[in-house]
Amino acid sequence: MSPDEASSWAQIEAAANKEGSVTVYALNTIPPDQMGRFEEVWSKDYPKIKVEMTTGLQPSDIVAKVTAEQDAKAYTADVAQLGGTTSRQLDRLGVLAPIVPPAVKDPSVKWRVDPILDEAKKGALLGGTLNYVPIWINTKLVKPEDEPKTHNDLTDPKWKGKISWQVPWAAGYGWNEYYLSKKYYGQEWVTKMQAQDISFGSNSNDALNQIARGEYAIGLANNGNDLATRLIKSGQPLKAVWPDDFVYGSANGFSALNGAPHPNAAKVFVNWWFTKAGQQLYEDLGQFPNRADMPGKEDWMKGFDHPKEFWWPKASDDALAAPTQKEAAAAFKK
Repeated sequence: MSPDEASSWAQIEAAANKEGSVTVYALNTIPPDQMGRFEEVWSKDYPKIKVEMTTGLQPSDIVAKVTAEQDAKAYTADVAQLGGTTSRQLDRLGVLAPIVPPAVKDPSVKWRVDPILDEAKKGALLGGTLNYVPIWINTKLVKPEDEPKTHNDLTDPKWKGKISWQVPWAAGYGWNEYYLSKKYYGQEWVTKMQAQDISFGSNSNDALNQIARGEYAIGLANNGNDLATRLIKSGQPLKAVWPDDFVYGSANGFSALNGAPHPNAAKVFVNWWFTKAGQQLYEDLGQFPNRADMPGKEDWMKGFDHPKEFWWPKASDDALAAPTQKEAAAAFKK
C-alpha cells in the first residue's frame, strides 16, 4: 500500500475496533463445530472485534436472509459469504458494498485466479477460496475397479438406490451436476438417472456423513471441506474420485453488505481472508485457498486438476441457472 492507503486503512481498522463486532452469514467453509479454530486465529489479529457468525448455510439461505433484511431495511448482517452466481445476483440488486481488500494488492503474493471477480473490478465479488467438486464414494461399497471414471458411469443400474445428490433445483452445486452431465451425455443421461432412485438432500455435511456411514455408495455435488478431511483421517471409508470428463465448482468469498451496522468491521473481516492468516485457515479447513503457494494440502485434493474440463458459472452463464433448476425439478423433484 502507498503511505496514503496505509493511513486510510489504519483509520478503518481503528474504527472497526471501536465498533467491536461483525455479523456474518457463511457457507460451510467453516463447519459449525470448527468455529473455535477460526476464533483462535482471528483473535490474534483482531482481539477487539467479536465475530457473530452463522455458518453452514446454503447459498439460497444466504440470499433469502440478506434480501429480506435489505427489503425491510432491518439490517443485521454486515457480511455474506457468496459464490459467483449468488454474489452477482445480490450485486444486481444493489445490496453489496464493494471493497478492494488491501491484502490482494500485495505484489509478493501470486493468486491462482484474480481475487476481484466482478467484471467492473470494483470489489463487489471476491474469490478467497476455490471449490472443486469430486464424486464422493464409500470405499466399502464401491470396489476400486467400479469407481466412476466419468459422470456417465453413474447411470449403471448397479448404483440404483445408492446415490445421494444435492438438490439440482436450487442454488448450489446440484444444478451444475445436472447441467454439465446433460451437456456431455444428453437427455439419455437424465432418463437413466431418473431410474436410479436417487436420494436428494440440501446439506453437504450431512451427505458426506451419510456416505461415510454407508447409507449411500456415491455422493454428488458435495464440495470437500474440513469434515471430509476429518472423516478420512479417522478411518472412515470416504474417498474423493476425480473423474476424467469434468469437475465443477466455484470461487467464493465474503462480501460486505450495504446498510451494514458495522461497516468498518465488515471491511476488516473481508480483507482478513486474503491475508496469510486467512488463507492459511482456508487450507487448514480443507479448502483450496486462492494463493498459488497454497494449493491445498490434503491427500483427497490431489488430482483435482486431472479432468478434461473445469467449469464454474460465470456472468455469461447466470441465465442458465433458473431454467436449468426448473428443468431439473421437473425431472427429479417428487
